[in-house]
Amino acid sequence: MTTAYPVVVIPRDGQHTTPDLIKIDVQGFEATVLRGGLETIRKDRPIFLLENNKEPTHEEILFAEDYRRAAYADGKITLDQIGKKNTFYLPQEKVESVKVRFG
Repeated sequence: MTTAYPVVVIPRDGQHTTPDLIKIDVQGFEATVLRGGLETIRKDRPIFLLENNKEPTHEEILFAEDYRRAAYADGKITLDQIGKKNTFYLPQEKVESVKVRFG
């Protein structure tokens, strides 16, 4: 039996914080979450960590905002790869600093 609970949804935009990293795990609704945070994406340019899904509809949004996909394993970051369970999305202007730190 499934129990339903009401959930208050608050758009990411309008919250008065400046995130460096945002983890999103919403079972296929990543694109919806990202659309609610476009202002934050454009203004703050956070790194995202998203759970992998069969149809990554969120990538179209992030790629349009000049983000790059990256996998992290064994202490290293590999650009343009998908992680085993989760994938990082880096704003282009942060790629070099992340590569220096996590090679």
